[in-house]
Amino acid sequence: MKGHYVLELPTFLVGAATRVAAQSEIVALNNHQILVLARDGNGHGLANPVSAYRSIQIHDFSEATNLVGTSYETTATPVAPNGILVAGVAAGTSTVLVDINDAVQLAKFGLNNGPVDNDNTLSEKWEALAM
Repeated sequence: MKGHYVLELPTFLVGAATRVAAQSEIVALNNHQILVLARDGNGHGLANPVSAYRSIQIHDFSEATNLVGTSYETTATPVAPNGILVAGVAAGTSTVLVDINDAVQLAKFGLNNGPVDNDNTLSEKWEALAM
């Protein structure tokens, strides 16, 4: 995949506050799709072992605007001033492929997402994907 595209980062709620999930890994699948590992950073070993967000997303850029050669690529012109994407620029689409925090699926393997913090609680940092 070659180009510069806008990727909307996933958000989640912690109480009344909206947070943005960290992007730990990106893997290209083909010339228009990527996998993204997104997480909140909570898990085993932290004061709060319950993760609010941890997923693998598939992002598709086949209908997104390629910013190569535009002022958004070559200057300090923001593509989303104040968090609002400028008119005429389309971001890639995203779908959750795997919800890593799915309690039913975790239980099948003897794992958990808290609130009990033990050796079977998912760790806070997930940093890599492999195909």
